[in-house]
Amino acid sequence: MDCRGPFSISCLVSLYVLLLVSRTDAITKEELFPYGQVSGEEIDQFVTAEATGGPLQLTYPIVLYGKKYSTVYVSTKGIVTFTKELDANAPIRPFPLNVPAIAPFYADILGEDAGVVSYRESTKQEILDKANTLVHQTYPTETAFQTRSVFIATWDDVIGYGLPTTYTNTFQLAVANSGEDSFAFFLYPIGALVWAKTLPRTEGQAELYGQAGFESESKFQTLDGSNSDYLRLLPTRSTPDGATSDGIHTYHIGLPDQGAATPTRESEAGANDDDEASRHDAEQSPPLTRDDIDDRHPFANLNHAQRPPEQAPTYPTATEGYRVPVQPPTPNSHGQQDAGKVVCQSSSQCHQEATCAAKNGGSCCECGPQFYGNGKICFNKDEPQRMNGQVSGQLNGLNFGGALMHNYIVVNEGRVYVAFSPIPNNVGDTLQTVLPVASIVGWLFALPDSGLKNGLSVTGGVFNHTATVRFPNSGQSVHVSQKFSGLDEHNMLHSTLYITGTAPAIAAGQTTEYEDHHVEYRQVSAGNIQSYSRSNVKSGDQSVPYTVEETITYTPCPFDQEASVGKSVRLHITRLVSLYQQQEQASRFGMDAKITELGAGGTNACAGVDCGTYANCLPQGDQAQCMCRQGYEPRPGSDANAKPLDCYDVNECAVRNECSPHAECINNEGSFTCRCLSGYIGDGRQCRTAEESEGSCEMVNNCDPNADCVADPQSQRQVCRCREGFAGDGMRCTLGSAINEEADCASQPEICDVNARCQRDSQGRPVCACFAGYVGNGRQCQLGHAGAQSQPVAPPGSCYHDPRQCGRDAACIPGADGAFACQCLPGFEGNGQNCRAKPTSRGGFLAFTQGMSVVKLSTDRNSMERGGQLAIVPGQTAVGISVDCADNFLYWSDIAGNTINRARYDGTEIEAVLREVPSAEGLAVDHASHNIFWTDSQNDHIAVAKLTDMKAGYKVVISKNLTNPRAIAVHPERGAIYWTDWVRSNPKIETANMDGSDRRTLVNRDLGLPNALAVDHTTDDLCWADAGNQKIECVTLDGNNRRMVYFGAQYPFSMTVHDSRLYWTDWGANNIMSVSKNGADVRTHELPLGSSGKVYGIVSVPDVCPRLQNLCSNQNGGCRHICLPMPGSRPKCVCPDNIPPEQCDQ
Repeated sequence: MDCRGPFSISCLVSLYVLLLVSRTDAITKEELFPYGQVSGEEIDQFVTAEATGGPLQLTYPIVLYGKKYSTVYVSTKGIVTFTKELDANAPIRPFPLNVPAIAPFYADILGEDAGVVSYRESTKQEILDKANTLVHQTYPTETAFQTRSVFIATWDDVIGYGLPTTYTNTFQLAVANSGEDSFAFFLYPIGALVWAKTLPRTEGQAELYGQAGFESESKFQTLDGSNSDYLRLLPTRSTPDGATSDGIHTYHIGLPDQGAATPTRESEAGANDDDEASRHDAEQSPPLTRDDIDDRHPFANLNHAQRPPEQAPTYPTATEGYRVPVQPPTPNSHGQQDAGKVVCQSSSQCHQEATCAAKNGGSCCECGPQFYGNGKICFNKDEPQRMNGQVSGQLNGLNFGGALMHNYIVVNEGRVYVAFSPIPNNVGDTLQTVLPVASIVGWLFALPDSGLKNGLSVTGGVFNHTATVRFPNSGQSVHVSQKFSGLDEHNMLHSTLYITGTAPAIAAGQTTEYEDHHVEYRQVSAGNIQSYSRSNVKSGDQSVPYTVEETITYTPCPFDQEASVGKSVRLHITRLVSLYQQQEQASRFGMDAKITELGAGGTNACAGVDCGTYANCLPQGDQAQCMCRQGYEPRPGSDANAKPLDCYDVNECAVRNECSPHAECINNEGSFTCRCLSGYIGDGRQCRTAEESEGSCEMVNNCDPNADCVADPQSQRQVCRCREGFAGDGMRCTLGSAINEEADCASQPEICDVNARCQRDSQGRPVCACFAGYVGNGRQCQLGHAGAQSQPVAPPGSCYHDPRQCGRDAACIPGADGAFACQCLPGFEGNGQNCRAKPTSRGGFLAFTQGMSVVKLSTDRNSMERGGQLAIVPGQTAVGISVDCADNFLYWSDIAGNTINRARYDGTEIEAVLREVPSAEGLAVDHASHNIFWTDSQNDHIAVAKLTDMKAGYKVVISKNLTNPRAIAVHPERGAIYWTDWVRSNPKIETANMDGSDRRTLVNRDLGLPNALAVDHTTDDLCWADAGNQKIECVTLDGNNRRMVYFGAQYPFSMTVHDSRLYWTDWGANNIMSVSKNGADVRTHELPLGSSGKVYGIVSVPDVCPRLQNLCSNQNGGCRHICLPMPGSRPKCVCPDNIPPEQCDQ
């Protein structure tokens, strides 16, 4: 679900289904502390307009981090402050706010005519009793605490800036006070947090996420998920986890040494699942002080670790922070395309802190005097900055990947901290010698002398960086390739780093020391900066010399004189420290960075120097240094200091093969080319199978010339994004808006709302029409309300508003008339409130593909046998899988051998039944017709073959308008096929008759990477798993009643239905997960012993085969070859494509 930009109705509907249907133990608005006009004898005070209410003098003080506050101010912005009121006109900014505060949902909330904000202090006994119950329920050891007053502030139906008035949030803060101690309750009713971010008030700003947390005069702490889309899940969580109903988050805020403490971990979303020590530290450590930030401690608002006593500089912890599913940035928000285009016609096209400055021949964006950047991105010079990213590569023959980059920069001091984690022990020590992975961040944020620019001011944080580190004593070298993609959706700079080569080995535990040195960066052409430097790194008693050659490419403003050839600056790197911590598996660098002119008057030592055809001149202090261009080296025996320099082409393939193990190396003049071997995709340096590289331009840059390949934090891949002023899928970009408002839905069906279809009106014109139960113009539809022309589908008091009306084995499901009602889940019977299991045989198992194996997995958690390998074919890569339960066969595709194979349930009778099928990623068996369908992602078609005669060949039923077909499912009784196509410009789920006729789109809105698909025959539901937005959703087979089942799947690949549960393989978790159809009871299923590698396809193998009948079930429908069931009374007989039409005797 992509809720960026204009907030779509479909976003809200999906979110409401997520919150209201999948949770049955969450609080409602009625369960908040009493508030508003009716509070008994007590009277609430109200805040009007965009202002602050108060001051309110408390009878009993609120104790925050050990300090008592008796005066409170309540802001419409979702925050309560103590020592002073919050300026209503001040822009929203991240913590710390420099004022003691408690914020249940600090955001850009409107005040006037936009909801009600009320507050009071209560001493009523029933209120005190309720607070005591929550405290003692959450903190059983705090029996001595007795509430004497409760401060209550409520934000009811408030609206965020720029959002439709129907999008409202309701939340409450209650603080229980004893006079000496305090507990805070953040309460979020189910269905009442509709939005997590607001639109910017100034063009060029990022959308603003809400924040939740605490701050005193010296400490602050934010909740897991603060300042992210994860806030919307607060009503479905509790703190501590499971201690109370969902939506209630309780914190002990009075303790001076711990801050807002919780007895157990707040949420699993914020932890690194691979680092138990990290989780323990986050639970036990107190919050940071503001001194920690001043002393260069990063990530103060995410991890609660405190800086140790003054010893050595403090370095960032690479595991700090939380990782949650996030949405990719909008194409016109802060992606690469915006940051790189700094040309302007007016200041409104620049950052809010920038102006459009006239230059020779045009205008460029320029940041104001207190800010730095390229005008499209501007940062305050006094505010620390953070930077995140991914790290992978191969060093000394050892592969590593999945590491995260966490950088922290004290800008006004030029102090830089860089951390990578987790880095394997056998890589981390040696990585200390590869300085450019950290020094480039020093160049980016160096403290510049007056009139000079650091790297961020030159590039806006959007550039490519390559570096080669050479160790002349050993002949080794390391190549660094780094892509900086500007701001991500969290308003942080993002980078992707790849390292390959060999370097001198550093003994385990050995620290390294660098000399203070400087590097000269020269502008060799517009948008091209190069540098050459020499220095030494000391390890133990050994000093290792090295050289670094760097190239930086970016898109400058064409009218900027400073971007022209010849401009050079000197980067001074001092106090440089590097270390590797084995216990944390973290590589860390710290340095001071400063940029100065080259010398008196800025003299350029390279002026007038001729270095030759294949060399560049780079200044080394007051001397000119000729350096052979990349791909060339000084000819053996020649003078390395000669001018011009005699350079010859290096055979990189013979000297250092930096290609992937799955590629061949081809030497060229001045360079070399890596070409992936057959069966692999990539740029040659990195080669992956088609499945591993799907949806990414990192391997093959197939982006449009008006697009950039940028990092997508959500998928952790590189994707094509059109530049500002262009629209499209990134592979094809055109000028103008993405959708022509005058276009009809026949040519652009995506203009219809997700709850609408394209149909002909009375005059035969194609128009968007809302589904029954929804109202709107077809392009925007929302649930019908009382008084609307359509019948209300969710009347007050229905289970839609209170899903707890339904039993544990029931779900709130819309019926045929669109009205929501409790219905027992398949396999259960009853009235929806009380459901009992039907007397039916249970059993069966799951089968999934993994590498060379087909593996069996038991679904019985009480079984002593989890499963094991069923079939192993050496050399195969098994992907898609399906089952013929009529004849007890499993079918799977082998994309390495280009075959479709089969075996019995027990793994016997393994054989290849169809060959020359290049990439059958999805399989689906129609056991009633004895046919098998598959998607071919290489030929981009859908084909069918007869199970009993597959060697006779197959028939292609759909071959047009398919781009990335992946999953496929069938409904034998309806004679229908369903498939997903995750083409990035318009991902969709389609259906057609089994012969390919009557093709139509079922779902094409709010999709990312719809990988998995499954038909539930017991409910006639079509469900899918989306790896792009981490959702599992279902619709009825006609495409109606779309609903969210689960949010949080990391990277689902395949899915199946088994006993009313949805099971999917997850590449992110590298495991098999499941959830009930009502969105509850999420499970992780432990794989059988011996399982290794990625899990691909999955299928349910029933113990009793459903008796499905269609027109082809008996005597093959009278057909000689392939029988395809069709709507109506007659099937369709077809021949395989290898039989000429004139010889086809159907």
